[in-house]
Amino acid sequence: MTVSPVKTFHRAQTIGSLVRPDWLMKARLELANGDLTVREFKKIEDRAVDECIRIQEEAGLTLINDGELRRDSYMDGPMVKLGGYSFVEGGEGQEWYHLDGTAEVVGAGGTVAVVSPLTRIGSMFAEECTYLRSHTDSEIKCTIVSPMSAMFAWNSELSKDAYPTPIALMEHLAELLRDDIKELNALGCNYIQIDAPEFTFAVDDRRRKEWSDRGVDPDELVAESIRIINGMFEGLDTCQVSMHLCRGNWDGRHMAEGGYEQIATSIFQNAPLINEYLLEYDDARSGGFEVLESVPADKYVALGLVSTKRNSVESDDDIKARISEASQFLPLDQLGICTQCGFAPVATSDIITPEVQRGKLELMTRVASEVWG
Repeated sequence: MTVSPVKTFHRAQTIGSLVRPDWLMKARLELANGDLTVREFKKIEDRAVDECIRIQEEAGLTLINDGELRRDSYMDGPMVKLGGYSFVEGGEGQEWYHLDGTAEVVGAGGTVAVVSPLTRIGSMFAEECTYLRSHTDSEIKCTIVSPMSAMFAWNSELSKDAYPTPIALMEHLAELLRDDIKELNALGCNYIQIDAPEFTFAVDDRRRKEWSDRGVDPDELVAESIRIINGMFEGLDTCQVSMHLCRGNWDGRHMAEGGYEQIATSIFQNAPLINEYLLEYDDARSGGFEVLESVPADKYVALGLVSTKRNSVESDDDIKARISEASQFLPLDQLGICTQCGFAPVATSDIITPEVQRGKLELMTRVASEVWG
């Protein structure tokens, strides 16, 4: 199957996940408890994806995804369909920060680590793509994790026999993801979004120290990661590639703070095969727009001005004013808008109500139409 490359920059788009309906979450629990068969559950899950498609299309979006409704987390591909990962007890957990600045430790008592070479035990994204493609006439996109996500699963004690360095682990994961990208192309999806919140650890002094304490140079890791991501798409001329960067989103909490300046050269200048950047910009946590001056003329930026951390719909005028501000540093023709992150990167997220979610999607398409026509 030959797939033509996407030629349109979609001025409004959502990052990936949408809020799961209560009845879908109930069905998941019933499946886990043995009260539903897989066949029965899949019918319910398919209905949820149908509704997700309808919500996006009714809001006026022209680039559609399946809301990641079949996943427990945006990272589910590798975690579910690759062997080599294992839950390891112990650990102090990770500090996540509320919007008011207070911290909360999440994940104490256990973590996921790579303990043996990664092996494929199933297709990571084929079901999502196949169903989505056959249930909408709109352009579709599939979201996949960044190879850099493996950094969090590299354990200096448990992973070294399989991968002596985190870079080695990332390179192998990238090879496996490249196979999935080829499969997605063959199935009719050539718009691929890389979710890479890990990059913003390198803009936060606290997180940089954590990496350094593990014997990893943050700047080297960023440079190697962008090289690896770019290499995933070499020779795949049918792909249109976007990369999403945020500072984490778990029930409205974030992991890092700081502008993009420290990573701008790597992500903007050293990845010729990335076409678009979807950048978190919903508050001061993400810094200013000045860094956009370093974006090449052949790339686009969707400004993540619509927050998925606040359960209220932004003002049209406020969003337009922010777009105007950003256009002082990058021409308006190279700009669009998106949500700051997914609405529910973890299935249990319930910060945003379905009504507010719909309002935010409609806001984006309305503003995009008024600003770009």
